[in-house]
Amino acid sequence: MTKTSSAATTFFEGLPTETLQRLLPHLRRHDFPRGARVIAEGERLHEILLVDAGTAEVTIIDRMGGSHQVNVVGPGDVLGEMSLFTGRPASATVRALEDLSVLVLSEAEFHVLGDAFPRLYQNLGSIVSRKLYRSDRAHLGRSPTQVVAIAGTDAEPLSGYGLACSLAWHAGAPVVLVALSGDAHLALTPFRADGDDGWQSAVVDGKPFAVEPRAYVLCATATDAFGAEQVDRTLKRLADCFRYVLVQGVPPSGLTVHRVPTVGMFGLLEHRALRAGLLPPLSAAGRELGRMARHLAGTRVGVALGAGGMKGFAHIGVLAALEKAGVPIDFLAGCSVGALVAALYASGHAPGRIAELLAHGGATSIRPILSIRSVFSDAPLRRFGSAVMGPGRIEDLALPLGIVAADILTGEEVVFRNGPVWPAILASIAIPGVLPAQRIGNRILVDGGIVDPVPGRVVADMGADVVLAVNLRGDHSPRRTEASASQPHGRAPAVVEVITRSIEIMQSRVALPDSSTMIAIEPDCAGATSWDLRHFARGAAFVPSGEAAVWQAMPRIAAALPWIQT
Repeated sequence: MTKTSSAATTFFEGLPTETLQRLLPHLRRHDFPRGARVIAEGERLHEILLVDAGTAEVTIIDRMGGSHQVNVVGPGDVLGEMSLFTGRPASATVRALEDLSVLVLSEAEFHVLGDAFPRLYQNLGSIVSRKLYRSDRAHLGRSPTQVVAIAGTDAEPLSGYGLACSLAWHAGAPVVLVALSGDAHLALTPFRADGDDGWQSAVVDGKPFAVEPRAYVLCATATDAFGAEQVDRTLKRLADCFRYVLVQGVPPSGLTVHRVPTVGMFGLLEHRALRAGLLPPLSAAGRELGRMARHLAGTRVGVALGAGGMKGFAHIGVLAALEKAGVPIDFLAGCSVGALVAALYASGHAPGRIAELLAHGGATSIRPILSIRSVFSDAPLRRFGSAVMGPGRIEDLALPLGIVAADILTGEEVVFRNGPVWPAILASIAIPGVLPAQRIGNRILVDGGIVDPVPGRVVADMGADVVLAVNLRGDHSPRRTEASASQPHGRAPAVVEVITRSIEIMQSRVALPDSSTMIAIEPDCAGATSWDLRHFARGAAFVPSGEAAVWQAMPRIAAALPWIQT
């Protein structure tokens, strides 16, 4: 085909060159100044308009007289096709957003050509489908594309490409990076738009290249298609092919700017890996860009570790299995024993080391006392915490952490997000009557499992999009039975057993949060005796139960996190 206008190239794709050479000179051209009405709602059309240059907006009027933009069209689009097909008046008004030039094809000319070249109907269907896609997205009230600007002159040259690669991986969708700076480091990446028809025909005109969940790069300058007058239209065009469009360089005004902290983040090995198209996810740069990519993709992961005494060892198996499956944790929250495990993990301890610390702490930190305040003293626990955690603060941990306690004066759930770690842990594990309540400020705090045995809502409020809620309570459905009263006999159970079992029963009546993005992980901890605190280390037997529960829940986890393979 000889080089033609962008409208003809799109609409007449596949037609013989000699046919176009005869046809195109006879098509009428109509020019509209900026602001002019091109089509009026209610007007009956007997022709198709092929947009050759400029852009126009499509608007509809609601019952209250308000005007709503439903589409923006530009070179390669068509106007009036629905009215021609249905014979009904136009359902929307079209106005030129800038000087607009169209080619006019009459109804008779269209049908003659369509009968001779059925490919014309296929081309028109592709164009209309693209218009409907953009219109549907606008109706949903959100763009299908997030435009992310990598701002700052000190950004690493490969930071934009690294983010694009990470986003494509985490979203399971194609991503394009528009490199407006024209950085030479980016020129080696998979896609550049060059050729006779320019970038627009490469992206729009029947040449799909971005169908895989990978990152592509478009090197450009902030002129022509990416100039101030065309850039919005250009980005909308890119959105037809890509789920996400990232912009590196000087972004168009009005876009949300995300700053990537990249100074000194990329080492030599990471530079080499990125040039080969793969950034190691466990490297410092990979972790940082991964967090931002999950934020943009709406797949930030929060893990809520629930209460359960010695069953808390199952949390260790859960964390180990999530690591093996490649599930990163962006937010972490816990109550009671879950708070202890969460704090140790957020401090950088590996799951195996956490198991050792729990076993050692259980064996050395539980000492009976004669006191009106509790059965056991918290002094050994304070010494254990000082040795393990030191004076560390919650806000300084490697992972954002929430520690849940309950205020017995107000009945409120109290979430600690900052301050010293260990005092918050002591409050969260203070089983009423078994361990002393903790005074922090004007509050008297006890075991967080009293009010929130699985703090899924806490990690959701922290920013998690997908919540993995680890429930150690087993069957929590209410049950009722009939019995006959008689004189009590036998030895009464120990006070610790009575208290802890009573708390477990109460917690079992607290419903798990109900959410499509809250996935329950429920280890099988049958046979656990959470009241036997002196033999707490026996809970190590439940570590495999935690791992098994993760693999059982993996189909739901993989459905929520596109990069997980089952």
